[in-house]
Amino acid sequence: MSSTTRRNVTNFQLDRRNFMRGAGVVMGLPWLEAMMSSTSLAAAPTAAVPTRMAFVFFANGAIMKDWTVKGEGKDFELSKTLSSLAPVKDDCLFLSGLTHDKARANGDGGGDHARNSASFLTAS
Repeated sequence: MSSTTRRNVTNFQLDRRNFMRGAGVVMGLPWLEAMMSSTSLAAAPTAAVPTRMAFVFFANGAIMKDWTVKGEGKDFELSKTLSSLAPVKDDCLFLSGLTHDKARANGDGGGDHARNSASFLTAS
């Protein structure tokens, strides 16, 4: 691209007409797939994408003995609540006993229940 045809990003201005045109395109995109016929969707079969990761969150707590496995390594026993995962047990990894210090009350504001949802999945 030559320097004469390159746009200067710092001086870029978007007039109302182009903004409205772009907004119309963006708003119309979700309906394009809905307008396709069922035969055209069936013509391109795709394999189902398996769930790779799932997180379970209980805002007001849970009975942990019902949501944790017994044992460690590959020789663990599923609880009654988790028993429906038996067919894929060998493909699962269960983590428990994790703590995030910012989810605790620490005397500086809301209690554990108020803070835990804000810190869910934020530990690095």
